[in-house]
Amino acid sequence: MKILAFIPARSGSETVGMKNMLRLDGTPLVGWSLKAACQSDVFDSVVVSTDHEAIKDYCESNHTKVTVVERP
Repeated sequence: MKILAFIPARSGSETVGMKNMLRLDGTPLVGWSLKAACQSDVFDSVVVSTDHEAIKDYCESNHTKVTVVERP
């Protein structure tokens, strides 16, 4: 059986816009989730769903095991 990690990373938020790209200790918030999922031996693949080009570019350029799916 294959196990997929799915990380939703929307750009919109009612209170904090683009919060997934806000940096915590130099790394965007979405980066912490990606790093944990990619380094885990549990997942066979990691998929990020996003609606913003900056999040997509970050995920694709910094994590080789990640597939990005653009959402409407």
